[in-house]
Amino acid sequence: MTFLQIIRVIFGSIYVLFIPGFILTFLFYNKREINWLERIILSMAISIAAVPTLIFFINLIFGIKITTFNVVMEIFILILLSAGGIYFRYSEYYEKFSKKISKLNSKKK
Repeated sequence: MTFLQIIRVIFGSIYVLFIPGFILTFLFYNKREINWLERIILSMAISIAAVPTLIFFINLIFGIKITTFNVVMEIFILILLSAGGIYFRYSEYYEKFSKKISKLNSKKK
């Protein structure tokens, strides 16, 4: 293997097996709920579960072929949507939204 192929494998592995899960752990857990070691391990586990599932369902539902470019773009879109969710979660709109939801739930009881 050449040096360029080794770099490609390293960065490709990080892009597919770590980054999507890492972003999703920030969406699922608060900053102080889990420590960094747990976050790193969960990142790998979530990525291994989420990426193939996403690719399979996009192929099944929309009929998009599984090619390298499509997989890279699907992972990129997953990362962007997760980052948008994180932005919403830590914004003031989330606090207002959660207060409205809790008021609605208390009125139902």
